[in-house]
Amino acid sequence: MDAIHDHGWSEQDNFFPPGLTLALGLECAALATAGMLTFAGVSQGAARSLQPDVRGDQIQWLEAGQSEACDQYLAIMEMLRIVLNRGLFLGLEEYESHFAYYPPGRFISATPRSISR
Repeated sequence: MDAIHDHGWSEQDNFFPPGLTLALGLECAALATAGMLTFAGVSQGAARSLQPDVRGDQIQWLEAGQSEACDQYLAIMEMLRIVLNRGLFLGLEEYESHFAYYPPGRFISATPRSISR
């Protein structure tokens, strides 16, 4: 809490139980192998498009009831939301989480692409 207050961010090693991290990783890999992930898009609404040179990951949004591991993850994140709201006087009402699988050689661009006019 103090780090977020002082710096605007916090880094926590081993925040999630190792077994949960492993279970989520295995679930994501199994979904990727089964072809159950969708290519991530760029932008929203009518402007949404697939641009693998900008964003090459495949995703699946996490939903309650999807799996035991996802339910455990979502419960931890809900507790974190409540603690942050109380400790930092925030009004976080909701959040979203998704699996993001990056096949070999794929990435998300950290720099804006040049726009030709």
